[in-house]
Amino acid sequence: MSSNRSEQRTIAARYASAMFDVAREKHAHEHVASDLMALCHVVEGSISLMKAMNNPTLAQDTKLAIMNDVLDVIKSHATTKELVAFVVNKKRAAIIADVAKEFQALCLAFKGELTATVASAQPMNAAQIAQIADRLTKAAGKKVNISQTHNPALLGGFKVTMGSRMLYASLLGRLQRLSAQLTA
Repeated sequence: MSSNRSEQRTIAARYASAMFDVAREKHAHEHVASDLMALCHVVEGSISLMKAMNNPTLAQDTKLAIMNDVLDVIKSHATTKELVAFVVNKKRAAIIADVAKEFQALCLAFKGELTATVASAQPMNAAQIAQIADRLTKAAGKKVNISQTHNPALLGGFKVTMGSRMLYASLLGRLQRLSAQLTA
């Protein structure tokens, strides 16, 4: 992860934390979490929308209007609209998807749950995902929700990311460790 990307995640975490506090005070954190994840899926699923949010020459009012249109389509809670407007008006529209993911993690932590991302070389079936979730839940002592991604570069196996922890059970990881041992 580049330092710029790391910095964006840190900033997103700060915004998410502040937004979570506001949403929790309004007893709307579950609604906001759901809305933000829907917004995240829309933003990450649209190259043109991502480009618009990252475009420094596009006026903040225009970015806010675009976000409001998306929020209207997903029928978001009023608190979500207020919080997204705050982020956009602070010229942070480009990190809205990261803010959504951080907010979701805070919401799960508030409920005593964790999220793990499982990247696999091949798509996994429901039984495989359930088995990984079960083992991670036992290891963490908390319920673990799984988010799955597909990464053919892993060659075989999978990689689990849970917070700052990573578990490599992939062929690519084994090859990288072997290469490091041979060149040491």
